[in-house]
Amino acid sequence: MHAISFESLLLDAKKLAKEVSPESRAFEEQRRLPTEVVNKLKRIGVFRMNFPMEWGGLELTSPQQTQIIEQLAVGDAAVAWCAMIGSDSGIYSGFIEESVARNMFTVDSITAGWIHPQGKAEIVPGGYRVTGRWRFGSGLSHCDILSAGCYVYQNGNKLLDAQGAPIWRVMMAKPDEYELLDNWHTTGLAASGSRDYCANDLFIPFEHSFSFSEPYRKGPLHDVPDAILRNMAGIPLGMARASLDYAISLAELKWSTNIGHAIRLFVEQPL
Repeated sequence: MHAISFESLLLDAKKLAKEVSPESRAFEEQRRLPTEVVNKLKRIGVFRMNFPMEWGGLELTSPQQTQIIEQLAVGDAAVAWCAMIGSDSGIYSGFIEESVARNMFTVDSITAGWIHPQGKAEIVPGGYRVTGRWRFGSGLSHCDILSAGCYVYQNGNKLLDAQGAPIWRVMMAKPDEYELLDNWHTTGLAASGSRDYCANDLFIPFEHSFSFSEPYRKGPLHDVPDAILRNMAGIPLGMARASLDYAISLAELKWSTNIGHAIRLFVEQPL
């Protein structure tokens, strides 16, 4: 197996996009990504994008990640969407204390889940008791860690920070510790498997939760907590490219009833 780099990942993403494109309809019918596709994403290194190089990750810049996601989206938007969501694992690991993060994550770990505070985390000895329901768990059918955003409570009261804002933390647990709901029926991105999930009094240790305002790792992926959004532009960019390619393939040669033979409607190298 070759060493994984940005260049190799970009090339492999292009190859994988060509492989998955003919299977898009089947993926949509299954309403989730097949295991073999997830394994291929792992093999080429997609989920390593945000892990530090000292861990064996790629530590790609946000523009580089956007290019990877764009190439995948040319083949299938749901594949790209799940790759984007799943690769946040490297970012999340930087908000966890190093020794704990090393035990929780490998460079190929996949995360999923709704990080915005839809649940309640009551402080108890050693951690939190978490209750709530979260939406849009894209990739929860194949993830290693399922996250859930919560407001923090103590003795039934919502805790506030020094500025008077509610304290928001993201809780992380194995997907089988939640109840996963089969309610993802949609006309778009059906293969992302973006189902709801819920918990009732689930215990989460303190160290398995984090706040985006408290990074342990420094650098551009952690100093400003918008890093999880920066590569998202790759999805519409890849879809737009696929749409243009499809239109060109249909319209490049058309039969003219006036002159009796095919005419070329597009230049061979469209801008």
